[in-house]
Amino acid sequence: MAELNHLSLFPAYMLGTEIVNHLSWVLGAILVVSASLRSVPGYYELETAVIATIKERWRKNTQTIKIHNDDSLYYIILNWAGKQEQLAGRDHLIATVDLGSYSVRLRQAFADLLTQDSGSVSFQYEGETVTFTRSIDRKRPGDPKEIIEFSTQSKNISLSNLVNQIYEEHKKTRPQEIEVYRPVPPSNPTDQKADWQSVTSQRRSIETIALAPGMKDKLLEDLETYRSRESWYLEHGVPYRRGILLQGPPGTGKTSLCKAVATYFGLPIYQVSLGAPEMNDTHLAELLTVVPRDSLLLFEDIHACGLVSRQKAPAEERGGVTLPGLLNLIDGVGAREGRILIMTTNSLDGLDKALVRPGRIDVIYDFQLADEARAKFLFCSLVSGEKEEIEAFALEFAKKIPSDKFSPAALQNYLMGKLDDPKTAVSDVEAWVEKRLQEFANKATREEIRVGKTKRIAWRSGIFSRLITA
Repeated sequence: MAELNHLSLFPAYMLGTEIVNHLSWVLGAILVVSASLRSVPGYYELETAVIATIKERWRKNTQTIKIHNDDSLYYIILNWAGKQEQLAGRDHLIATVDLGSYSVRLRQAFADLLTQDSGSVSFQYEGETVTFTRSIDRKRPGDPKEIIEFSTQSKNISLSNLVNQIYEEHKKTRPQEIEVYRPVPPSNPTDQKADWQSVTSQRRSIETIALAPGMKDKLLEDLETYRSRESWYLEHGVPYRRGILLQGPPGTGKTSLCKAVATYFGLPIYQVSLGAPEMNDTHLAELLTVVPRDSLLLFEDIHACGLVSRQKAPAEERGGVTLPGLLNLIDGVGAREGRILIMTTNSLDGLDKALVRPGRIDVIYDFQLADEARAKFLFCSLVSGEKEEIEAFALEFAKKIPSDKFSPAALQNYLMGKLDDPKTAVSDVEAWVEKRLQEFANKATREEIRVGKTKRIAWRSGIFSRLITA
């Protein structure tokens, strides 16, 4: 033991011992022997050369897969690792994360992981040794990034297959769901840290969405092209982003289409309401820093969020999300890449042109109220029965629906009560249409009366003010 302690004072011995554990006994022994040659001229040059050779040989013979914590796959792998007996509980190398139902402040939930500089552990996969390593990239002060790495010296296994198996196992546990995350309101006004909550949402096939002819194919082709050309964006110096605006009346399928896109491409949705009371530039920036690449970022109803210019807004209005702040997060110098941004609005009216200019929004899709074709599509999609019979009923149903009066959501709501009774669905629809049109008329009349009263009050207030001034 004394000799071992003595030799441990020599750097070559320490390095040799490490390599004995991780590379091979032969190469490690070379450096152990070299510890006795320290007095020989050129010893340090020899040691440096040997180390460089070993490192190069190690690199060439090693399979490696690295996954950063801004990749949506990172948390899936972390969850898997926490359930492996060979990996879990090893000096807190891995913490179990429940991806099924958790409210997590990402920076805090993984604080126990980020406090360590590194760690690794080996496990067996298909009879071969694989090393699982955590390391921290501290190149960005105050914003450390974690890297998970699989590596092996074996040529008999594929690490890509291992990662694919982990992902497939994850999908099997949630076959009918897509991952949707929403911000959790801060516990107090001064707390601006990122806090996302996972909520389960049913998968939605894009084939079930009633859209204008050709819109589905155009959208999917556009996104497939974008997702397949990341290297092209990099080579040409073009930011790897895609911005989409969905505009149209409520109930026309904008949010449903987002879920269908996420289902089609297997992406998580990070859903943000910019008009939420607790939302401001700082809080939004914190939230977006932890949204991973290869995800769908959804800003809903941007027409209603009251975006204002920080320069023009009164002091009391500056607490919310500002237009300059949002623009900077979308495509400013520090804006993240690799995500699909979708914004929805009921109308383009009132939106600042800077928000929807090319480069921020690459394509705009217009959603309309239901026409005859979409009414027929909805009937065939929802109502049960023999195919030929349903198609005949659907055609009759669609002819009784006036175009551009009802949203697809309104028609779906009507049909939900008659899913097994196509005949009644057709016979009752005229009365339903008449009733709804009358409701629209009454609502319009009430709105006209309200606006008229508001104008009269404003007019009288103006006269009164002028009289006082005079």
